[in-house]
Amino acid sequence: MITAVALAGYAVLVGVAVPPRLARAQWPVRAPAVAVLVWQGLMATFVIATALAVYHLVLI
Repeated sequence: MITAVALAGYAVLVGVAVPPRLARAQWPVRAPAVAVLVWQGLMATFVIATALAVYHLVLI
Protein backbone atom coordinates (compact mmCIF):
# COMPACT_ATOMS: atom_id res chain seq x y z
CA MET A 1 0.00 0.00 0.00
CA ILE A 2 2.83 2.38 0.84
CA THR A 3 4.26 1.89 -2.65
CA ALA A 4 1.02 2.98 -4.30
CA VAL A 5 0.80 6.05 -2.08
CA ALA A 6 4.43 6.99 -2.77
CA LEU A 7 3.98 6.57 -6.52
CA ALA A 8 0.75 8.57 -6.49
CA GLY A 9 2.43 11.33 -4.48
CA TYR A 10 5.31 11.44 -6.92
CA ALA A 11 2.88 11.57 -9.87
CA VAL A 12 1.02 14.47 -8.27
CA LEU A 13 4.29 16.29 -7.62
CA VAL A 14 5.54 15.78 -11.17
CA GLY A 15 2.16 16.50 -12.75
CA VAL A 16 1.08 19.51 -10.70
CA ALA A 17 3.99 21.21 -8.97
CA VAL A 18 6.87 20.96 -11.43
CA PRO A 19 5.34 22.09 -14.77
CA PRO A 20 4.44 25.64 -13.66
CA ARG A 21 7.94 26.12 -12.25
CA LEU A 22 9.50 24.84 -15.44
CA ALA A 23 7.25 27.08 -17.53
CA ARG A 24 8.41 30.16 -15.56
CA ALA A 25 12.08 29.21 -15.67
CA GLN A 26 14.50 31.33 -17.66
CA TRP A 27 17.05 28.66 -18.60
CA PRO A 28 14.90 26.94 -21.32
CA VAL A 29 15.44 30.02 -23.50
CA ARG A 30 19.18 29.36 -23.45
CA ALA A 31 18.93 25.57 -23.84
CA PRO A 32 15.73 24.64 -25.69
CA ALA A 33 16.86 21.10 -26.53
CA VAL A 34 17.47 20.34 -22.88
CA ALA A 35 14.12 21.87 -21.98
CA VAL A 36 12.34 19.58 -24.44
CA LEU A 37 14.12 16.58 -22.93
CA VAL A 38 13.13 17.69 -19.43
CA TRP A 39 9.48 18.08 -20.44
CA GLN A 40 9.50 14.65 -22.08
CA GLY A 41 11.18 13.13 -19.05
CA LEU A 42 8.56 14.65 -16.75
CA MET A 43 5.79 13.33 -18.97
CA ALA A 44 7.29 9.84 -19.09
CA THR A 45 7.82 9.64 -15.33
CA PHE A 46 4.30 10.94 -14.70
CA VAL A 47 2.74 8.30 -16.96
CA ILE A 48 4.88 5.49 -15.56
CA ALA A 49 4.30 6.49 -11.92
CA THR A 50 0.55 6.77 -12.49
CA ALA A 51 0.38 3.39 -14.21
CA LEU A 52 2.43 1.72 -11.49
CA ALA A 53 0.33 3.31 -8.72
CA VAL A 54 -2.85 2.00 -10.34
CA TYR A 55 -1.22 -1.40 -10.82
CA HIS A 56 -0.24 -1.60 -7.15
CA LEU A 57 -3.72 -0.54 -6.06
CA VAL A 58 -5.28 -3.25 -8.21
CA LEU A 59 -3.02 -5.91 -6.71
CA ILE A 60 -4.16 -5.12 -3.17
